[in-house]
Amino acid sequence: MSATGETTTRTRTMLLARVRGRRDALTEEWGERPERPPQPAARDVAERPAPADAAAFDERAYQWRVDVVLTDDAGRVLLHRDGDSWTLPGGAGERAETLDAAAIRHAAPTAGDDLALRDLLWTQVVEFDYDSVTYPALRAVVHVEIADSERAQGEWFAPEDLPASLPDREAIRESL
Repeated sequence: MSATGETTTRTRTMLLARVRGRRDALTEEWGERPERPPQPAARDVAERPAPADAAAFDERAYQWRVDVVLTDDAGRVLLHRDGDSWTLPGGAGERAETLDAAAIRHAAPTAGDDLALRDLLWTQVVEFDYDSVTYPALRAVVHVEIADSERAQGEWFAPEDLPASLPDREAIRESL
């Protein structure tokens, strides 16, 4: 293996340890939750150069993300369009940010400020690309309830009517 390949492997191993540490911390706080099968990056993982500046990579690269299943008092799920498919609100969690804070931060632009975090539904190891290198991250999917569904931006769906283009459709149905 080349020196570049060794550095990439070492970085992936370090990030996977952080992913496991974050998952362990969530388990301590929320109790044991389902862990969905890993989700690979959209493209093939190949031996690519490691980031040139490891310190800059460590500051910018996320090791976890949160996706939010927003529901109203009728049990409907709020989704928004991303191109041709429907998605959950969500995004990268910051290094020292709590799950609650990240979930509310990512849900608020879509659903407003009157939100209540209800539960951690599941976790999943996913991969992300950074400078053409694929690395692991932890994905936490949470249930957040919205108080005022009239202000929400997006479209409401009953769980049984979730669109086929939503990747986690069955898991969401099972979790609610």
